[in-house]
Amino acid sequence: MTTTERHPKFTQISYSEEEEMALALIDPVSIKRTAPRKITKKVHDSENDVRQSTQYKKLKLTKKINYLDIKHKDLLMVSEYNDDILKYLYRREKQIGSTDNYMKDLASPYNFGSSMRAILIDWLIEVHERFHYVQETLLLAIAIMDKFLSQNLVTMSRLQLLAVTSLFIAAKFEEIKLPKLSNYSYITDGAASAKDIKKAEAYILKSLRFDISIPNPLNFLTKYSESNKTSERSVQMSKYILEHLYCSPHFINLKPSQASTIAFHLAKQINNETCELQAEEHTTILRESYRELVHEIAQPSTNLEALFEKYKEEVNGKVYQEVRDWCITHVTDST
Repeated sequence: MTTTERHPKFTQISYSEEEEMALALIDPVSIKRTAPRKITKKVHDSENDVRQSTQYKKLKLTKKINYLDIKHKDLLMVSEYNDDILKYLYRREKQIGSTDNYMKDLASPYNFGSSMRAILIDWLIEVHERFHYVQETLLLAIAIMDKFLSQNLVTMSRLQLLAVTSLFIAAKFEEIKLPKLSNYSYITDGAASAKDIKKAEAYILKSLRFDISIPNPLNFLTKYSESNKTSERSVQMSKYILEHLYCSPHFINLKPSQASTIAFHLAKQINNETCELQAEEHTTILRESYRELVHEIAQPSTNLEALFEKYKEEVNGKVYQEVRDWCITHVTDST
């Protein structure tokens, strides 16, 4: 029997056009090969009206979704959950508490020098840029590193291992796609092997009791910019100011919400934009830290060249010089 001949026991079954359409839809092979044929039949005017109305609703919904995607680029700031998320972040912030500023106490055994910390963070910024990570990852890495250094003694030869491992942990927490562990080892130029990073990761997490879900200051910053009419320029400036604040050794003890408040209001003031302050934001520590930050930006106590060069670039709005010039003018006028 040839392949073209049919067995006498089997008869050919004929299908209507609608039945063939249904079979094509449930047959994956048919779907891959050819698209299902469109069924054309006469419909009443009322059915046409319903179809047009449905298409209009879909188009309207699509436009609404696109608008929401533009307005809420950060998935954590979904409007219907926004207030609940922030309430949780404030509670979480109180549970964790502030990190002890080990760099201000010169007699502290944990103080290894502000200049050495600046070198370490400057290198961390370069690595962060090389891996194309989001800003949240860098801020969390610095927070993890400072929290560990405020409780543990680390030798100079192990500081780079601590920095790269903190970035590795933060990336696992914040990023979607991670480089290979070997890339982290390679970026240290032989100072830390992949095995060293694994051991350091376990030790850091154990020391911090695996409590690294530190509220990210950018979440608060996004909320402030949404609740106050904020220009894109002010948002770019506030991100730079916030990063400078985290890199400086003078503000380690600030909570994430406090750091965001200072950065946001300084950016708004530079751009001559009004901003409504809540009662809890008028605290002494914020006013003192605000003045200290203005002086720090105008006359940096540590060299953070990688940070300055980063915010001189077009992709980051070239905000560095404008912010620094304003701070210099403000410091000069106040003296």
